[in-house]
Amino acid sequence: MGCIVIHISKETKLSDLLCVILVLMTGFVRLFRDNFKSISSNIIIFLLFVFSAFIWISQIKRRIIHPKVQKYLVATGYMVILLIFVRTVKFVFFPDGHIACRFIWYFYYAPQTFMALFMFLAVLHIGKSQNQTISKWWRLLYIPATLIVLFVLTNDFHQLAFKFIDGFDNWNKYTHGIGYNLAILWVIILFLAILIISLSRCAVSDYRKNIWKPLVPLLVGMIYIIIFFIDSNNIFMQLFKTTEIICFIFPAYIESLILAQLFPSNDNYEALWSASNLSGGIISLKGDICCRSKKCVSVTLEQIIQAEHENVPLNDGNIILKSHAINGGYGYWVRDISDINKITDELENLGDLLMQEQIMLEKENRISEEKAKIEQQTMIYNEIAKSSQNQIEKLKGLLENPPENEKDFETIMKYIAILNAYIKRHSNMVLYLHRKSCFNSDELRYAISESLEYIQLYGITAYGNYQGEKTVSGKYVLLAYEIFEAAIESAIPGADAVMVNLEMADMIKLSIEINSPREYFPEDYRLDDIVKSSGSLEVEIDEESEYIILNLPIGESI
Repeated sequence: MGCIVIHISKETKLSDLLCVILVLMTGFVRLFRDNFKSISSNIIIFLLFVFSAFIWISQIKRRIIHPKVQKYLVATGYMVILLIFVRTVKFVFFPDGHIACRFIWYFYYAPQTFMALFMFLAVLHIGKSQNQTISKWWRLLYIPATLIVLFVLTNDFHQLAFKFIDGFDNWNKYTHGIGYNLAILWVIILFLAILIISLSRCAVSDYRKNIWKPLVPLLVGMIYIIIFFIDSNNIFMQLFKTTEIICFIFPAYIESLILAQLFPSNDNYEALWSASNLSGGIISLKGDICCRSKKCVSVTLEQIIQAEHENVPLNDGNIILKSHAINGGYGYWVRDISDINKITDELENLGDLLMQEQIMLEKENRISEEKAKIEQQTMIYNEIAKSSQNQIEKLKGLLENPPENEKDFETIMKYIAILNAYIKRHSNMVLYLHRKSCFNSDELRYAISESLEYIQLYGITAYGNYQGEKTVSGKYVLLAYEIFEAAIESAIPGADAVMVNLEMADMIKLSIEINSPREYFPEDYRLDDIVKSSGSLEVEIDEESEYIILNLPIGESI
């Protein structure tokens, strides 16, 4: 399989570049602040960071659809603003050494601690639908976060976070204690947990190769710490203060996860449409084109509305337009029938060429070849329709009588998505089988993985584990996928969890565990086909769970 190309929108690239430039400008402000002594350099630095933070927050609102994820990441952005604000207050409004400066310094650890927590809670929602929530037990993390902040804020009473060597009169000279170490350890643990969870829940394995991207801001932070301990008064330390580095590293870490596609985002769908081989698009009720592929012809809103009920001919009848109403507009697509029209025209003109036997024979031979090709395609399409007839009839029944209740309608549409994923993947397998007798086992893995994604969207906990890669017989891949779909359809609605394990070794071993299925899977399903294939099917029932184990041979390799 080819590598998946990560599309990053131009708006995202420009926004990220602008944020980096604004942060770098803070160093230049300190470098040249002697040239504008009438203006506080700390105020300018504050404005630069606030501007960059608001740019990042706006990008989060644009790209992150999940409301809970968006809430936590926006809160992270505001924590950045709070941290740079209190730092500015410390240096602008109070003289150096003032007691208020010490407590403001303690307060730095409040936004720092909760920023890491908000980022972690956001990552916990990866792989969950908008209607799903994380366990309430995760809220207990607010307790250690609050205790860490209180421990630092009350340092004057115990000096276990910062011990002042010369007392409070010279509190700028201190050593770190256990409270400080706990605050730093808290951030390190959550950052590592964020990276691990993002990698483990990433549905596309190719995206995991981009792990280096979130490591870049962490590397910047490590380099800063090393330079700090080597020489805390060098030019780099003077240009970029620790608080400002924190304000950069935290959002940069999340942003790098988004850019690496380890953190799901809604970015640059227009580019996907533009690069797609589809001939269609999406239009709003006002007639505004939301997305359209390059191969699609221009159409009007009136034509699209008409195409919902009947075929609308375009381009002298060589293109047929169809559409379907969706929330807020229409999805539409076109079909090129110019080849069919061409054959029809040739058949009509044959009557004028009867006197020319040689020409007539040439025409007949050509038409016979094209007819044979059409018949072969028709045979394949009929085979596809027949093999997916049950699912197609279910789709037809659901679409002809949709429920009026909005919640029931949404549930039906999610179930339709499960059926549609199977029909699409199954049809592709049938087409491929007519060209080649053997498949790469990844075809089955991708098909099951896509079905599990829509099962999860339906509200059922779904997980797939895949081991091994082989070149296997296409008919056994098709049989395994058909049995998988039959097991899913017998369990839904009703089931609340589906676990799938696919192993490719000496045999194709497909294990399915379903909790609380609607009805149990019959042990004799497709038994003749399985026995003829020298395979086996086992169905075990344990309380409310059923375990389906299918073994099929690999077949002849190529």
